[in-house]
Amino acid sequence: MKRTKVVKTRVPQKFIEYMMRTPHPICDGLSEDELAKHTEEFREGYAKRKFKSDKIRAYYDALLDQYKEKGFAEDEAEVEVTDDEEEN
Repeated sequence: MKRTKVVKTRVPQKFIEYMMRTPHPICDGLSEDELAKHTEEFREGYAKRKFKSDKIRAYYDALLDQYKEKGFAEDEAEVEVTDDEEEN
């Protein structure tokens, strides 16, 4: 039988340092006036990039907050396991 469980892994120090160096926000914000000068295709692509950038930044910020509070950060991931794997 397969099911999921949450696995925590410690975030490597080098990645913490990378996140600290990464500019905030990752994707530069454009004003409505600046966006209006571009094509609809550009605006749609920009909206997708901005959405992804904001999600990444929120992820980084959550890990960095954890690092500042605890001195380390852990990432969580759901993995599929079978009953056999659970016993080991």
